[in-house]
Amino acid sequence: MEEAIKAPSRWYYVIIVTILVFGFTLFALFLFTQITTIIPQIQVVVPGTHEIYLEKPGKYMIFYEYRSIINSKIYSTGEPISGMSVTIRSKKDSQEIPLSKPSTSSTYEAGGRAGVSVFKFEIEEPGTYILTARYSNGVSGPDIVLAIGQFKLLGAILGGIGILSGVLISGFIIIRTLLKRQKARE
Repeated sequence: MEEAIKAPSRWYYVIIVTILVFGFTLFALFLFTQITTIIPQIQVVVPGTHEIYLEKPGKYMIFYEYRSIINSKIYSTGEPISGMSVTIRSKKDSQEIPLSKPSTSSTYEAGGRAGVSVFKFEIEEPGTYILTARYSNGVSGPDIVLAIGQFKLLGAILGGIGILSGVLISGFIIIRTLLKRQKARE
């Protein structure tokens, strides 16, 4: 005598829908918070000297914003800009922070702003820093916008993949449940 195949409970569907709704909501919130942190919050018009406050220790990027809006003024200087030298010093002890070229080019475009990474640097403690930017060798040029921020695109991508993985797993559970219920009806 053949043993009857027991169909999975209909409660599986409730659990799956809950996981899907929670997963998509979490993914949307995660993306929204990550996108707002990807775009650098500190903007300065150069050439000139500016005090900037960096809230967290860690790695930062300096972006050349070739399209930007500051105080209702539109800056559209196009790419690339050349001959600009930039330094950053700690206001606390005047120590210069080493700047280097980013290993990969990072860009963003959102809200009327567009930028490309030009320098990266790292600070060990939060505080006020002095950013000085001027054209080299007395050359003059247009006012441009530099934006400074912690660019964490990789973390955003990996977090998004992690959340979407949970959604994909629930999709797998849906298919498996449907197949088992169909097999039990046959």
